[in-house]
Amino acid sequence: MTTFPLPSLEPAPSDEPRFVAAVVQLTTTQDPEKNLRMAEAWVTRAAGAGAKLIVLPENVAYIADDDRDETKRRIAEAWFDVARARMGALARALRVTLVAGTYPEPDPASRRVFNTLLVFGPDGGEVARYRKIHLFDI
Repeated sequence: MTTFPLPSLEPAPSDEPRFVAAVVQLTTTQDPEKNLRMAEAWVTRAAGAGAKLIVLPENVAYIADDDRDETKRRIAEAWFDVARARMGALARALRVTLVAGTYPEPDPASRRVFNTLLVFGPDGGEVARYRKIHLFDI
């Protein structure tokens, strides 16, 4: 059996370039405001520790056992633009790239709700958006 040495976990010497990324895991609830505050607190903490790239999980703003289409649509209509604005402002304030997780986004052309991933650059501008096209309906 061949073994390979594990890389050192020691920080790089200060004269070498260093890149810090953070991955945040949350326990999302049915309360979008509470969930966004919790995400904002963890992103702020990660940035304070030097992270320049911060990644949030799926379903940041809302998750529930009762996942009926009308409930998801109501949450999406009330919270998508709010969450998008807050996460963009947070990325700008902290000067980080923020993969802000996924949020329910209403599709204006139908009654569907997308599970949409948002990414913001250090200037707070949205740099990417990915909409899942199959939401457990196959």
